[in-house]
Formats: sequence, structure tokens, C-alpha cells
Amino acid sequence: MTRMPRDKQHPIPAASLSQMLEAAIHAEGSETPADDDDIARTSIRIPRAVLDEVSALAQANRMSVSLLVNLLLDIYLIGEGRPGYARLAPWYPDYALRKKSQAD
Repeated sequence: MTRMPRDKQHPIPAASLSQMLEAAIHAEGSETPADDDDIARTSIRIPRAVLDEVSALAQANRMSVSLLVNLLLDIYLIGEGRPGYARLAPWYPDYALRKKSQAD
């Protein structure tokens, strides 16, 4: 992957996913319910030792591995000068914090 020079990166004034989640936690309710069609499910192959560390970090922060990976993806995208969750999926915090059904 190539990194875009800082002088060519477009500033993204939007909040980070972390800030969006914090705001959603304190909000009274979602205005726009998320649609499962907007969520892609995937699997990845990573070294078990790495997954163990990621799982421990997620558990220590009282979150799922999925949420932690989404936070890391947001940080990486923004760091690369790309749009992050605030622009690509502003509804995601409400989705991530929803009450999960048995199917999840």
C-alpha cells in the first residue's frame, strides 16, 4: 500500500468512529435504523496469536472483536487520507450499539 503525502491528503473534518459511538451511547435513540443489507459479513485468516491479542484487547475494553476491528479500520482509513465511517457509514454507531437479536 502506498501512503498519500500529507500535503495531498484531504482533511476530513468529520468525527471518528470512536467519537460517533460515544455520542450514540449518550443519545436517546436512533433516527434512522440501520439495514442489514448495508452490512457485509466477511472472514479473515490471521495468525491465532494475533487474534488472541486482539480478543484480549477487545475484552479489556468491554467490546466485541468486530467493533474493535471496525475502530481500527476507521483509524487506518482516516490516517491514509481516505473517508472514514463518518462519511461512509454514519449510521454504523446505532447499528453497532443496537440490541442484538438471537440471529446475531
